[in-house]
Amino acid sequence: MKKSFILVCCMIIILTAAAYAQGLSFEQLAANVEQQLNGIFDMHAVVDLEVVQFGQVTFTTLDLKTSKEGRLTRLEMLAPDLVVGQIYLFDPEKEEVSIYMPMLGQILVQSLATASGQFGLSLDFADMDHLFSLGGIQGEIDEIIPTDQGLNYRVKVTDLGEQVPLLGSAATNPRLAVQYVWIDANYMPYRIEYYEGDVCLGKMVIREYELNMGIPAEELRNLPDVPIMKF
Repeated sequence: MKKSFILVCCMIIILTAAAYAQGLSFEQLAANVEQQLNGIFDMHAVVDLEVVQFGQVTFTTLDLKTSKEGRLTRLEMLAPDLVVGQIYLFDPEKEEVSIYMPMLGQILVQSLATASGQFGLSLDFADMDHLFSLGGIQGEIDEIIPTDQGLNYRVKVTDLGEQVPLLGSAATNPRLAVQYVWIDANYMPYRIEYYEGDVCLGKMVIREYELNMGIPAEELRNLPDVPIMKF
């Protein structure tokens, strides 16, 4: 009798959770994501990128640190081997990026617009509220994925409204664009895939992340003491 009671209770909990998940609208999920993003002041993450340009696939892994203090973003390249150790410091306030090139023993400084085009994605990571926001776009919950940490969601976005695709440089025909966003149990977007028709042209996966550790701007700005070249 006791085992039957426990089993019934477990079934009620499971069914209640499932009913809640099925009843969560896209708008409610978007509001939860917005609340999470608004609470992020700094972030440390390991990110995998896959971008298709001119028929070529580029794979990149980077260590990302970003802070709303000074709106700074620092990327250190972890792969491929050719670029390991390169450091990119993006400073939207100055509209420039400083690039440490270990093979040259120099820091190259160029405009933010030029670097953004070369890198292949929107680079204002410090503006998390806008970068990963689901506000002002049209989408639907495409899949609900149970995990040990809670429910994950996959969202299908068919109309980005005024928002630029995160992997916008991969776009060849935006009219066919569909963007998929995976959201974890903490309402943090952690994977984005960009499609045109049935063809995937870009992926971004946040492999691991830490939030609100109090990263100081000085830590982000700290680059090796080498000659600086401005273009």
